[in-house]
Amino acid sequence: MLRFRALLTAAALLASAGIALVHHESQAQFTYFYSAAPAAGGGTGNCAGTGPIAFSNAQCSGGSCATSWITGNASDSWSYTASGSNRLLLVDVVVFDILPASVSALTYNGVSLTKLDSIIDTLESTAQNTETWYLIAPATGANTLAITLNNVPSYWQWGASSYTGVNQTTPFDTHTANQNNSASTTFSQNRTVPGGGSCWLRAMAWQRTGSATSAGAGTTKRTGDTVSSGWGAFDSGGVVGSGTQTLNFTAGSSTTWPGGTIATLRPAP
Repeated sequence: MLRFRALLTAAALLASAGIALVHHESQAQFTYFYSAAPAAGGGTGNCAGTGPIAFSNAQCSGGSCATSWITGNASDSWSYTASGSNRLLLVDVVVFDILPASVSALTYNGVSLTKLDSIIDTLESTAQNTETWYLIAPATGANTLAITLNNVPSYWQWGASSYTGVNQTTPFDTHTANQNNSASTTFSQNRTVPGGGSCWLRAMAWQRTGSATSAGAGTTKRTGDTVSSGWGAFDSGGVVGSGTQTLNFTAGSSTTWPGGTIATLRPAP
């Protein structure tokens, strides 16, 4: 009871400072938590809006993640093209190392992106850091996407994907990062979606089977690794209904503690 009262007090103090606590519910496979939502990306709005949200473009580590992982350096850059109206750019970063590096700078056309969520897998001998970043209204046309990590990891990859028709004030309804507690050839992530009928789900999922992660039922893969220790950027491929909605993923063999990030995209009003 004392802990519950303390949580309510903390929530009230944060609310008075303009910071919302996002409730990440408990599911059978994943453990969710309370986290402070980013100012531009949080919110508890609904899925009403004209939108319509649409996938625009995706690219991975300068062209294709099928070639190799990045090794021997802590920075990378390439040209990425954004177009359309009410744009949202999302960038996913996956780093493998004993003590994994993290993103220290990430820009598009010189404008800094904001971190949405991150999670570090420490259940295995080689840890993995997974981060998802975003930028509202990225510049149109071909511009430089540049990243710097805080140290040189063993190997890493990153990819970008963008959407149009997204709310430019509060692009996300809810979002979280999570990790599975067991191994399986299939795994999933879900969100509780509010009413309105125009939201999409968008996720970055990873696993360590030595094979690529592919899309399961009701899920579309946009970009990602096709070499090993598979990760990918996925979405619902269209609007989702209200209530608990799920994105599904498949690995080539039994996965080892898969996880990732997931968010509900809100439509432009």
